[in-house]
Amino acid sequence: MAEVIVITGANSGIGKEIALTLAGPGRHFFLLARRVPELEKVATALRETGAQATVRPIDLRREHAWPGFFDELAAQDIRIDQVYHCAVRMSVGAVHNTTAGDWEEIYRVNLLTAADILATVFPEMIARSTGRVVLFGSISVNSGYPMATPYCATKTAIHAAWRSLLPEAKRSGVGLHYVSPGFVDTPLFENFILRGVTRQQTRQCALSLRVPISSPRRVATTIVRKIERGKTFVVTPNSIRLLIFIFRHIPSTSRRYFGQMFRSLGVEK
Repeated sequence: MAEVIVITGANSGIGKEIALTLAGPGRHFFLLARRVPELEKVATALRETGAQATVRPIDLRREHAWPGFFDELAAQDIRIDQVYHCAVRMSVGAVHNTTAGDWEEIYRVNLLTAADILATVFPEMIARSTGRVVLFGSISVNSGYPMATPYCATKTAIHAAWRSLLPEAKRSGVGLHYVSPGFVDTPLFENFILRGVTRQQTRQCALSLRVPISSPRRVATTIVRKIERGKTFVVTPNSIRLLIFIFRHIPSTSRRYFGQMFRSLGVEK
């Protein structure tokens, strides 16, 4: 029986590259995202490696999106062996410009889907003492990002859930992994929910921070390699480790650092 791997946000960016990195005979990929044409291209590339691939259009911004998908697989007696939650939403703008709808959309995609995975797939893996769940966080949990409050709140909650569940996962033999990527050149930057700022301002903001921006392929390769070596906490690139250490132990540094963000977005400190 083929190993079943589910990837959210599989149409582009890190999700797409993780699928291509893991591709090969004996694996059946379920590719989840909203944009079907892009998913079909990824599926075709996977099939060329000898893998099976099923495209599953899904809008994680909608209520009960993941449970519905999980129930469909369960009805077909399909057991999930690995799941990578790569889908993400982010808004940029002052909190007084951020709507309740923005909060809900970001919450559903980033956090509620992660919670749904942990509530459905994770217990089943615990019961059979095998499986792997990979959650994606952010270096923002160490400092926060000005102008991105809903995103930071959801990523911080994911980090807390991972830390809380990790001992249980280790006792049962299930892999529970938390990935903290740095800045990655993905469509996320083009799909920001913008509130009171322009896309050009967000580009200038990213440039003003002067941080390395990695390619999705390089990041995905590193993630897969480290996870397969048993790493439960993955940071990439390695240069981000220093940034995390400084932000965690010298909070004033992060405030000065991100002051550039306010200036480049035209907002007073």
